Amino acid sequence: MTRILVAGAAGEVGRAVVSSLLDRAAEVRVLVHSTPVDGGERVRGDLGDPGSIARALIDCEAACFITPHHADEERLGRNFVDACEAARLRRLVYVSAYHPLSRSRVVQRLLDTLIGFVGPHYRAKLRVERRVRGTTLSPVALCPTNFYQNDELALPEILAGLYPNPMGDKAVSRVDTRDIGDAAARALLDDVEEGAYPVVGPQPWTSDQTAAAWSEALGTPVSYAGDDIERWRRSVGARMPAAKATDFAKTYRVIQRFGIPASARAIARTTALLGRPPRDFKSYVREQVERLQHARAS
Repeated sequence: MTRILVAGAAGEVGRAVVSSLLDRAAEVRVLVHSTPVDGGERVRGDLGDPGSIARALIDCEAACFITPHHADEERLGRNFVDACEAARLRRLVYVSAYHPLSRSRVVQRLLDTLIGFVGPHYRAKLRVERRVRGTTLSPVALCPTNFYQNDELALPEILAGLYPNPMGDKAVSRVDTRDIGDAAARALLDDVEEGAYPVVGPQPWTSDQTAAAWSEALGTPVSYAGDDIERWRRSVGARMPAAKATDFAKTYRVIQRFGIPASARAIARTTALLGRPPRDFKSYVREQVERLQHARAS
């Protein structure tokens, strides 16, 4: 059985990766610093400690990692890649961020430079992705858009009738983190061609449409709270670590300006990678409302 190391397993995406791997009966080892993680063999370590990464990789054939919201994100990512190269893994999977993809290395470098100019907070992640794709470890980079699950941070406001996540009036092809987990599991366990893959939802959503979806599922009015990012930081942003809130705020500024509408090709590539269509947003919202109703009834 293939033993797989997952680093960054305590976060939303990391938990989804671990869950998908366990659903497929994979042998999972998780590298954790302090936060407990359900499932898998837990090994204590830190991306800032190359020795702990090397020890965690012993007897592993493949690995998946997500870099944290951290000022040293690039260094931490490079530490992990270096250790994976030394361990001579069969496959390395990195969960990056959504950005335009090209088969030409020259064009890709130009696109990455442009994205780094528009969103400087993406630069470290893109550099780590480029480092991953430059290895001989049959590398796969997953490039997801904004997550459906980000709305769970905003449930108090949504239940009060306001959708607070300031995405503006540009459409965003958001994605379910469970699809990211399933995509990672496919890449780690199946014969998936190396390269970079978009991981997107089946259709784009504006903030007003998102609020309307919640309103329909709840059966109560929900309206978009507006584009004020500082207002968001004082409410939803205050419930997350400061570095994460800062990155979210920067991302919302990019989304308000450009949106993230996925192309038909990106949706087709996501579907092919998953082996099924990606989960749709309305179904996710209905699941959350049913969960809330069940919690209230019990």
